[in-house]
Amino acid sequence: MATSAVADEVSGPAMGLWPVGALKVGAAVLGDDDGDESDAEGPAPETKQKEERAEAADAEQKKPFWLDLCCGPRELRPETTLTPGQSFGWKRVGPDLWLGIMGISAVLVRQTDITTLVQTLAGPEVTVQQALHYFGISASTQSLAELYETWAQGCPRLAQVAQCMRGLRVLQQDPVETLFAFICSQNNNVSRICLMMDRLRTTFGRPVGLELPAGLKARPDDDSRGELSEPLHIREFNAAGCALYHFPSVEALAAASEDVLRGLGLGYRASYVRGAAAALLEQRPPGRAFLESLHGPGPGQGGHLADSEAGASSCLPGDPDGAFLEPQSSAAAAAALAAALAATRRRRFQVRAALCRLPGVGPKVADCVALFALGQHDCVPVDVHVWRIATRDYEPALRRAKSLTPAVYEQVGDAFRSRFGHFAGWAHSLLFGAELAGPLRSRLPGALLADMDSFRQQEKCAAKTMQEQRLQRRLLKAKKKEADLHSGAGAGADPATSAGQLRTVETEPELTASGRGELPRLRFAFGT
Repeated sequence: MATSAVADEVSGPAMGLWPVGALKVGAAVLGDDDGDESDAEGPAPETKQKEERAEAADAEQKKPFWLDLCCGPRELRPETTLTPGQSFGWKRVGPDLWLGIMGISAVLVRQTDITTLVQTLAGPEVTVQQALHYFGISASTQSLAELYETWAQGCPRLAQVAQCMRGLRVLQQDPVETLFAFICSQNNNVSRICLMMDRLRTTFGRPVGLELPAGLKARPDDDSRGELSEPLHIREFNAAGCALYHFPSVEALAAASEDVLRGLGLGYRASYVRGAAAALLEQRPPGRAFLESLHGPGPGQGGHLADSEAGASSCLPGDPDGAFLEPQSSAAAAAALAAALAATRRRRFQVRAALCRLPGVGPKVADCVALFALGQHDCVPVDVHVWRIATRDYEPALRRAKSLTPAVYEQVGDAFRSRFGHFAGWAHSLLFGAELAGPLRSRLPGALLADMDSFRQQEKCAAKTMQEQRLQRRLLKAKKKEADLHSGAGAGADPATSAGQLRTVETEPELTASGRGELPRLRFAFGT
């Protein structure tokens, strides 16, 4: 197991790492001994030395130590990976320190200039392999720096973003927690999602039971914010003594009262949380096992793809397993790519359809669960931010769409998959992080920020124009209805026929279901 010394540790011959205090005890014992009387009383010096060394070794074994993941900043940076909105349980407790739960263990994650360190505070000791898997790293995973370089060739904007937000990886999280986190994400922002998830943990979850170092408390990701402007979830976490709780089981959420869930601030999402939990228990296999059965081939994972699908997916652009295939003829390459796209599309649709059977789960929530917890790296969850990226940078023609139909949703995802291949979901997460307001976005070049702000302003102007046009159409329709009523009554027309004509006019599909312009379903976006 790789380890890294901290400030109060130095190398020792027996343990690999010894506390400085323990070495001082050993030095006193091994120093010159002028007291012959002590030799006559008590154990021999050799015995005393062995006992004290054993005590020091025992103390060292009980002392938490840091695991060195040996990942440089180009491959992993917690500051970019743990903050953009793919996970809602981590708390920043220092300039380069995060507190959270990895698996079933409470851990600290420390970022240094050259690597990332993990320390287990409570629960089973987290191994290097477990930590690497959580961060989406394995021997078979292509270098993130290489992926960035390849992607940048086809997307100049991504090239600029990657320079400012390096080391952003897609986490491989617990599927149960991820499902309910993104159910809570509908019509919500990151801060409120964190608050809802914290309250679900403290109300229905089991306490971790650990004592944190004195003075440790959560702080906002943006140091420029004062204590008075701290998000509510941080204030509540600190007021409760920074206590950590495991996320509740599916059974606990299914048994929860909807009124209690509403009291936690979930609003209309309370019925979705309770309903989705109850529906999970009715699946085969039930509960957590159902979600785990949907897992695809994540980093170092075999997943549950059929052999034919797994083989085809290795031919996708950007897939590390297909990156070094022998050159094929253009016809063979086209056939292989078509088979790969068909296989991954089929698998993606299967997982999405299975998840969408649960209350409160639509295509975007399903794709978030698939990407962040089920190893489906080509999933691209589409919300208002991702729609903006696709229509601004890749497919301007999509702006003409009046609503986010299943076909349009898939077109947006394909705009990413055609450019970024098998890891399109990872590229999506990098670009998505640049769209969110916060400390990460402030790192972007001024010219790029100005261009992004200009496009947003154009969107607002276009939305205002469309609203005015809708108002004019409504006025014209009202006048036409009134004229039809008068003309029908004056001509002695059949009332049933006139009413039928009016109903036809009223149900004319001119406006979207929400009556608020194009893409009404994008309003459930997280991180807005």
